[in-house]
Amino acid sequence: MSLVLDDAGRWLVFGEVMVFLGLLTLGLVYAWRKGVFQWR
Repeated sequence: MSLVLDDAGRWLVFGEVMVFLGLLTLGLVYAWRKGVFQWR
């Protein structure tokens, strides 16, 4: 199955992926600052 996108559609998908990755990064930084990743 293939998906054909025009130029605007490609930029929309790219933007959505960047927002998703940004949110994941913010969550990781937040958890890191709260000390969640402290192993004993």
